Amino acid sequence: MSLLTPTRRLDVIVLSNFLALGIIISAVPRYLHGQLHASRFETGLATTIYFVAALLVRPFIGAAVDSVGRRPFIVAPPIVLAGLTTLYTLAHSVPAVAALRFFGGGFAALFFTSVALAATDLAPPEKRTVALSRQSVMTYTGFVVGPIVADRLIRVNWTVVWLVPALLHALTTVLALPMLETRTTTTPIGARRVGFDRRVLRPAVGILVANFTFATIVSFLPEYAERHKIAQPGALFAVYAVSVLSVRLLTGRIADRLGPALFTVPSMFIGGSGLVLLSFAQVKWQSFAAIAVVGGSLGATFPSATAAALGRVGNEERGAAMGTALGVGDIGQATAGPLVGYLSQQWGFRWVYLIPSLLAFVGVSLVVTMPEVRAGRARLRAGRASS
Repeated sequence: MSLLTPTRRLDVIVLSNFLALGIIISAVPRYLHGQLHASRFETGLATTIYFVAALLVRPFIGAAVDSVGRRPFIVAPPIVLAGLTTLYTLAHSVPAVAALRFFGGGFAALFFTSVALAATDLAPPEKRTVALSRQSVMTYTGFVVGPIVADRLIRVNWTVVWLVPALLHALTTVLALPMLETRTTTTPIGARRVGFDRRVLRPAVGILVANFTFATIVSFLPEYAERHKIAQPGALFAVYAVSVLSVRLLTGRIADRLGPALFTVPSMFIGGSGLVLLSFAQVKWQSFAAIAVVGGSLGATFPSATAAALGRVGNEERGAAMGTALGVGDIGQATAGPLVGYLSQQWGFRWVYLIPSLLAFVGVSLVVTMPEVRAGRARLRAGRASS
């Protein structure tokens, strides 16, 4: 009998995979900037092209996962990612790195959609935000430790930097092999919804904002640290990731009680404000404090916005809904690097984080008009009146 419950096994699988990705996302922009002498635009493009591939496959993933099941897409992608990560040892140009990022993005999208759905399969509907928060805690634990590991591995050599995450991806597949299928309902092939589900688009704006900000942080944090004389960019990213982790441990139940759509609104607003503070930070402690605010607020945004999106569809359509929601998020991640890289070269480096702050405030204006937000406010007023 396995010592791991299905939920705990999923936790370990996600942690192993995202520890590998945490190393890679920290190492790639530093490799591009420091070893290949890529421009800010090239660094942003090669880093976030990963999400272009995810965007291309996402509309089809949800339908496939609804009809085929979650397990195949959790077991197979990590071993492919292991092979792709090993090829970084041979990538000595910006186009080569960009190509590996592109193909990796498609397989990572398969994995992430499936583990997110598996997490919600294992929880009752009224606790989906908690389940998604737990799953993303494992994600960001990998993102906390990954950059710290990357800092150490870079001091050894770049071959080791790439081989360690490749081994972790392979370990993920080994851990996933004993996993049982979590899908509880079957969607007939003829009834599969392929493409974007319009019902999910507005709550998915919160995911777009969170992912656009995340991609901007990943792409340009090494240069930000250099400009602010912070010796280890990994330390800045670790503060961001720890704040995400801490908030997700605490806010899932609150979001489920208030309603995930309503909870998304202040989360995005605080995130936008934190990005403004990050842009105007003058000394190191201000940079660390601001990035903690950004991480905490946007850490709350992703699971609540995702739960709000899933709340708009039936159980048999959750795969397609998740594909749409994460696909909208991929738009943010795919466009952030080249868009912010290009505009900040024209307007000045400060706009690297002012641009995502503006997007966050626009997102607030779109999500706040959702019927679920109005209903959540009405529940709060009724609760106050009764007390």
